[in-house]
Amino acid sequence: MLRIVAAALLVPCLAAAEAPAKIGYQGRLLKADGSPEAGSHTLGFAVFAANQGGTALWSESQTLALSDGYYATFLGEQTAIDASVFGGGERWLELTVDGAALSPRQKIGSVPYALTCNSVSGGAVNASSVLVNGTQVISSSGQLTGAAAYSAAAGSGLSLNGTALSLSSCPTGQVLQATANGWACAGVGTVTSVSASAPLSVATGSSTPALSIAKADGSTDGYLSSADWTTFNSKAPASGSPNYLQNQTASPQTASFNITGSGTFGGDLHAGGNIFIGPNNLMNMFPFYRISSNQILTGTTGGTSANNDTVNGWSANAACGVYLRYMFTVNTNVLWANRTPEEQALLTAMGRAGTQYIERAFNVYRLGWNNGPCSWTFFQHAPDQPSMTTAAFTKLEAGTIVGFWANGISTSWALTGTHLGPNINGYSHPHPATSTATGSLLIAMPATVVGYVDLTNPVNWGWFPYVNPDTSL
Repeated sequence: MLRIVAAALLVPCLAAAEAPAKIGYQGRLLKADGSPEAGSHTLGFAVFAANQGGTALWSESQTLALSDGYYATFLGEQTAIDASVFGGGERWLELTVDGAALSPRQKIGSVPYALTCNSVSGGAVNASSVLVNGTQVISSSGQLTGAAAYSAAAGSGLSLNGTALSLSSCPTGQVLQATANGWACAGVGTVTSVSASAPLSVATGSSTPALSIAKADGSTDGYLSSADWTTFNSKAPASGSPNYLQNQTASPQTASFNITGSGTFGGDLHAGGNIFIGPNNLMNMFPFYRISSNQILTGTTGGTSANNDTVNGWSANAACGVYLRYMFTVNTNVLWANRTPEEQALLTAMGRAGTQYIERAFNVYRLGWNNGPCSWTFFQHAPDQPSMTTAAFTKLEAGTIVGFWANGISTSWALTGTHLGPNINGYSHPHPATSTATGSLLIAMPATVVGYVDLTNPVNWGWFPYVNPDTSL
């Protein structure tokens, strides 16, 4: 059994803001028979808030060499001692030797960094009040106390007593003014001259100036009368203003307009885009007539070559190696579950998912080419009209093809096409062009119609009536 015969804490006298990170400690360790311990031993130090039990507020271990049982060290060598360890109440130091705790714990006589010192240097002071030579100068609430708690140089004009702040009175017409040495009463000065820029004018530029502004006229800036304002507020905008519809010969306006009332046009109305009546596009409110024949793609099938079919009324570019092959027919009165996956994909792209009935049966062909690129592939003559739309339902299988009814084609079934401008007494061959040597696509319901069909909605495209007898439908 071990015991300590002597131990001491050596505490330097420092202010709270300079609490020592290390505390000197020394003692002597004896064996049970009273002989001193020798050699090196692991000593553990721990600070507790009670003389037994509890959780250590701080601890560390050091290996110390004993001389005739004596040892000396600094606590905090391994683990810094935080100021909160001695934050209040009594503290006990427990010593362990080679893992065995010695008892009883040693009571620490005073919190090390709370010992009375003669001066405080830097940092914060935590006190219930502050006294100077026995006289309180700061109360427990943090207020200055005592008579003439603050005094400044003569003529400063400022005094502070406790919580009362007073300003010295100045003669009439003077105010406190900052000086190099504090504050002093001084005059406020006087206005000696006043000037102004148009439209302001100064009648007298002395210490009591008179300012005025004249009414505006055609050549002089000034104020507006109420009558002027009424005229100005009702004045029409200048020609070309982007915020109004007006008669003008200026360049076209780029602003958007929202008119809630009625209006009258005395001449033609030209629009560079769509015109809507309510939610409906005016272009979609006119009937559409087909000017290309055989929209359902009837033709011959079963030739000597699998890719040697034809479509009535349509022309294919043989020099480009364009070929046609009948793929399947989409019939009406067929249950959705009985349609093939390819039919279902096509009808879904047409906005007819789940449908059993359609307007009429139509054929689907494969259009391919093997000698591209070429500027035209598959078309039908269409006499030009003021406005035309050419489109089809397509699905790209390979290669690249662009323009006309193939405009916007992708590898999924979709409505593709474009709008054609007027070319009266002319004609169009709506034929896409290829940029690859080979390729193919699937095509259904191709046509060129008179009018502007909104191609953003696939249900707008279907079987259109033909303007001439169409025996091939």
